[in-house]
Amino acid sequence: MPLKSVRAFIILAAVAASLLMAGRSNAEAARRLAFVVGNSAYSSAIPLPNASNDAAAFADLLQRNGFEVERLVDVTRADFAEGLARFAERIEAGDTALFYFAGHGVQLRGENFLLGLDARLESEFAVEGEAIALDSIITLMERKAAVSIVFVDACRNNPLADRLNREIHGVTRGATAQGLAPVEAVGKETMVAFAATPPATTSVGIGPIASSAMPSLSVTQSTAAC
Repeated sequence: MPLKSVRAFIILAAVAASLLMAGRSNAEAARRLAFVVGNSAYSSAIPLPNASNDAAAFADLLQRNGFEVERLVDVTRADFAEGLARFAERIEAGDTALFYFAGHGVQLRGENFLLGLDARLESEFAVEGEAIALDSIITLMERKAAVSIVFVDACRNNPLADRLNREIHGVTRGATAQGLAPVEAVGKETMVAFAATPPATTSVGIGPIASSAMPSLSVTQSTAAC
């Protein structure tokens, strides 16, 4: 993703955070915490050279906008999970929490999963053990943070999803699909945004407070992670 599109993401985050935090006192506003992941060097899927660069640019811009940032690059599923555990431990009541992921993603039966470098996805039963469920990240953030902002810049052209589809037969055929599934249910102080390949616009799921303030907000992306 070019830097101008990364900046667009930052602007979207800032607008969302300001709307979602409207009416809070300074004491309640607390800290801005971010967890940024960029996975490029996949071995079982197409490498994504843009992903780690995008994560670095996004992390730098977040830091300049007052966020405390932990950034991970080229991590396995286990390292990804450990980083999320550290992130969860840091979040306190009143904090704004932001998560950004650039890399490969896949959906299975309407649930989105983010892939570590070691994901192979040779069967549907391997997905939960080799990938991180996006819903679990959102739930974690909503449980602890006052405001939750999630950005997923996932490559949709994923050969692992194609292979997984070939392994699924009978009534489950087609359970996987290109691209990620929309996130329908978000809390009132949560925003979830997906980058999309051109000419589409970012897909944004926003809680009711933000939705009432910005019903048609979208950000045009010139490229996704791939």
